[in-house]
Amino acid sequence: MSVTSRDEEKLRKAGDLGADYLLKTDRDWTAKMKDEKFDIILDSIGPALFPKIH
Repeated sequence: MSVTSRDEEKLRKAGDLGADYLLKTDRDWTAKMKDEKFDIILDSIGPALFPKIH
C-alpha cells in the first residue's frame, strides 16, 4: 500500500498501520513510483475541501 499526504503525522500513522510507501505530495513522488503498478487508487479529498463542495 502506498500513501500520499502533505501531513507528516498522517504519513507516520500510515506507516504504523503497515503502508509500504510513504510519499509527501509536495515532492516528486512520481519518479519514485515510476515502475510500480496499482490495482486500486483511492482519492480522498479530506475535510479541507468540504466547505468548497456544494
